[in-house]
Amino acid sequence: VYNVTLSAVNGTVIGAGEYEHGTEITISATPAEGYHFVCWSDGVTDATRSIVVTANVTLTAEFAINIYNVTLSAVNGTVNGTGEYQHGATANITATPAEGYHFVKWSDGDTNATRAIVVTEDVTLTAEFAINVYNVTLSAVNGTVTGAGEYQHGATATITAVAAEGYHFVKWSDGVTETTRSFVMTSDVTLTAEFAINVYTISATAVNGTVTGAGEYQHSQTVTLTAVANPNCHFLGWSDGVMDLTRTFVATKDASFSAYFASDKYLVVLSAENGTVT
Repeated sequence: VYNVTLSAVNGTVIGAGEYEHGTEITISATPAEGYHFVCWSDGVTDATRSIVVTANVTLTAEFAINIYNVTLSAVNGTVNGTGEYQHGATANITATPAEGYHFVKWSDGDTNATRAIVVTEDVTLTAEFAINVYNVTLSAVNGTVTGAGEYQHGATATITAVAAEGYHFVKWSDGVTETTRSFVMTSDVTLTAEFAINVYTISATAVNGTVTGAGEYQHSQTVTLTAVANPNCHFLGWSDGVMDLTRTFVATKDASFSAYFASDKYLVVLSAENGTVT
């Protein structure tokens, strides 16, 4: 009777025991989780084998830890953590978006850009990125603006400010003075178009008299012009044909007027008896 002695680390073996001379037995080596069979201590690489017992037998099953590949890929970004890992090791993987993109998820649905995974098999993952979408938010008082909306990273946004009647554009809230402007989108943009009310110059001239009411007026203000004749003169009318001595109108643009006056004329009546007069 012979002894068949089997041993193993990181796995189990079956078939050990006492056997009579000439007995054919089967021995088997089974790796623990995360390991694989390499060979028996006598060099045989079959995990399950048959032997004929003709003497005492001592064998050790040799196992090695599994090595797995972590394969990462990405478009519009980069990934870190690709490589070989032993069974049970922790792989720290990271997805970094390219400029103008943001991380969405890994191909297994995980939404953490940086994550730790315990490696128990080959792993193949793709990092999914999406292009950033930015908001252009515009506002205005006393005018309107166009060009607000959503734009992808790198797109060109063109915005325009249009003044309401009686106003003029001054600048955008970031100091740019161009009414229509274009810029490449790299972030959210919030801008206000600033307008100012128009100011008009009302001019008035006169000969042989004076005019009151000339000056600067804001859009839609009421202007009152009055023509005042010099002594011994009288008012004839305004240069635009208006005959009212005092006139009122709403300012909507620059304007220039002349008041016309004429010297008064008197009738000299002469009479004579027994002679003539001139």
